[in-house]
Amino acid sequence: MADVMVLTVTELGLLVARCVLAATFLTAGTAKLSNRRASAQALRDFGLPRFVQPLIPLLPPVEIAVGAGFLFAAAAWYSAWAAGVLLVIFIAGIAANLARGLQPPCNCFGQLHAKPIGWQTLARNGVLAACAAWLIVSGPPQSAADLWVLLSRLDTRGQRIAMVLAAVIAATIMHVLGREEREPASETLFVDEPESAGPQRRAAPVATLDGGETPLEWTAPDKVLTGNGLPIGTVAPEFAIPDLEGHPHSLDSLRASGKPVLLIFSSPHCQSCQALAPKLPGLAALHEQAFRMVLISRGSAQQNRVKHGEETGKLLVLVQQDGEVTDAYDCTSTPAAVVVDADGVIQSELAVGAPAITQLISSRSTS
Repeated sequence: MADVMVLTVTELGLLVARCVLAATFLTAGTAKLSNRRASAQALRDFGLPRFVQPLIPLLPPVEIAVGAGFLFAAAAWYSAWAAGVLLVIFIAGIAANLARGLQPPCNCFGQLHAKPIGWQTLARNGVLAACAAWLIVSGPPQSAADLWVLLSRLDTRGQRIAMVLAAVIAATIMHVLGREEREPASETLFVDEPESAGPQRRAAPVATLDGGETPLEWTAPDKVLTGNGLPIGTVAPEFAIPDLEGHPHSLDSLRASGKPVLLIFSSPHCQSCQALAPKLPGLAALHEQAFRMVLISRGSAQQNRVKHGEETGKLLVLVQQDGEVTDAYDCTSTPAAVVVDADGVIQSELAVGAPAITQLISSRSTS
C-alpha cells in the first residue's frame, strides 16, 4: 500500500506540473495572438537582438504547441524540454534587464498581465522552470498517461477539484481573448476602428492645431515590418500625436518652418535611448538652423518626463500610444532616426543605434 501511495503522490505531482505548464503556455500563446503588436514591441524592449526579431511572430504558436503537448503522454516529455529552453531564455532576458536597472513591461500574458518586470517575474518563471525540470528528470510518461486518463483515475473529490481548476483556466483564457485593449481615458489617444476599416486608426477627439475638435487621423501601412526603414524618396507617413503637455502635433505642422525634420524614435525602457537622451537637447539647439529635431517615444507622458526632464529646450518630445508611428516608418529597433525633408519625403536611410544617429546628425548639419 505504501508503494502504491508513493506512486500516486508522485503521479499526482507530475499531473499538477503538467497542468500548470499547459495552462501557462496555452494562456500566454493565445494572449499574445490577441495583442500581437504590444507583445512584439515588448520583446523588442527586452533587448532582443535585431537578427532574431523576424522570428517574433512564431513565438505565440510555439507556446500554444508546447502547452498542447502537455495534454498528451507521447508529447509531454518533449514539451517539457521545449518549455525548459524557453523559460531559461526568458529568465536570462529578465535577469539581464534587472541587472542593468531596466524594467520594460512584461507582456507575457498579453492584456491579462502587462506591467513592468520585477523580481516577482523572475521568481514566477523560476517556479515554472522547476516544474519543467521535474518533468524532464522523471522521463517520458507511460503511454496511457494522457492528461484525461490521469484525471479519470482521481477519486470523486479530486475530480471535482480538477473540474473547478479547469473552469477557472477556461474562463481566464476566454477573458483574455474577449477583452478589448484599453488604457485609462487620460492616457488614451487612439482607438481601433471596426474590423471593416482595415488598418486605419482614428484618434479620439482632441483639440486640433487650429483649435477645432475634429479627430486627428493616421493610417498605418498594410505591409510586413522589416526594420530597414522606408526607402529614400518615399512620401513620409503622416501622423498626429501629442507632446508631453498633451498638445497635438502633426508632421505637416513640424514641416511648417520649411526645414527638414529629423525624427528620432525612442523608448523609456531602452538602455541605449537612456544614454543618448541627455545629449539630444544640446544637439537640437546646436543644429536648429539646419533641421528640426523631434523625438517620438513610447510609454506615458510621465515616464518620458522622468527620462528627459521637464526642460527639453529645442527638442520636441512626442508620445505615441502603441508604436503606431514607428511601425508606419518601418522601424523595429530603438533608438533610430530618419530625416524627412521640407516637402514631406524620406531623405535618409533609417539610422539605428546611437553612433549611427550621431553620424546622421553630423552629416545633415554640414549638407
